[in-house]
Amino acid sequence: MNEMNKLTCKINWSETRFNEISTQIHQFLSQAGYTSGNVTFVPCSGLSGVNLTTRSVNRDLSSWYSGPSLLECIGTLMTCLILSIEFIEPPSRSLDLPLRLSISDVSRGSKANVFHVTGRLESGVLQVGDEVISEPGGHRGNIRCKSATLLLLT
Repeated sequence: MNEMNKLTCKINWSETRFNEISTQIHQFLSQAGYTSGNVTFVPCSGLSGVNLTTRSVNRDLSSWYSGPSLLECIGTLMTCLILSIEFIEPPSRSLDLPLRLSISDVSRGSKANVFHVTGRLESGVLQVGDEVISEPGGHRGNIRCKSATLLLLT
């Protein structure tokens, strides 16, 4: 046990090795369709915590890397995502067309044959109390409640 206490985490921060790994991962991500300008590589160590939450003061790393820590990169990404949400257009659907609901999941509830139906509303409008018919099969039901993710049918 004393020998385990003497173990220290020694990381050899090599710019050459970092660039080699970054190049290999960049090639893989490019083949997968990612744009090189959208990917940031950050040298960090989860084992020792170096460059995770704050910029490293480690001489071996700071001699060649002056970029942000991993947490700073994630914070910048989250800020960009939050700001871009304002410009996202909601999907359009026709309210005047007949109801069309693409069902993705159906599960039986516990009281009086209540079914929980989850799906995407493609067109039309649903209201609590509406009678619906599923096709194929012609099964009838009434809308008991609705939310962004759940419909309860009886």
